Amino acid sequence: MLFSVLPIKKTIIMTLNIYKLKVMKFDTTISNLKTMLPAADFIITGSYVLAKYGLIPWDKVFDLDIILVKPEIPALHVMNNLMKTDPASSTARLKSTVLPIPESEDPEIPANIKTARAAVVKESSELQAIFKFEDTKIDIFIENNFNESTLLIDGIKHTLVSHILQAKKSYGRMKDWMQCREISHLFYKEEEFQKAINNDWRSMLKSDY
Repeated sequence: MLFSVLPIKKTIIMTLNIYKLKVMKFDTTISNLKTMLPAADFIITGSYVLAKYGLIPWDKVFDLDIILVKPEIPALHVMNNLMKTDPASSTARLKSTVLPIPESEDPEIPANIKTARAAVVKESSELQAIFKFEDTKIDIFIENNFNESTLLIDGIKHTLVSHILQAKKSYGRMKDWMQCREISHLFYKEEEFQKAINNDWRSMLKSDY
């Protein structure tokens, strides 16, 4: 019996180490991008956050989703360069692979530190840049404002689960609806609810009411 258990234990340890290395790689990539993409706010969202909250397994995380609020001009240049030199397979589905660079409106403010004007972004979050960085696919959503609550973890802002699920439902893709359904089953199953109702009715029938 001992000899049959040891290989299983070794496999589990190896798997955990692989996921640990994967998370460390993601964290390093996030830290590097936060430095390279100056903005009014840098927020992580998507599957990485769901996995970090324990709602999906790490083997379901294949990319990083980042919200940039009012990215500065240097960040726009970096993203344009990355989309040109390191495009991801899905980069082509963007309306444009070149982000507009606003001109400096105030000659007293150097262009390299001027925050991008609101015209660069839409009223709502929109996927505006896709590229590969450190062998990871990066999706960048640009916003003019982000007023929702976030969680600060290790110096990085993370969106709440409600924001991610709402975004996934808005995409209208079956794979996103299936993931929302799988997550909901962690907290609620219809058969468990029906069982609770039946037990409650039985309790009421046995009571003196």
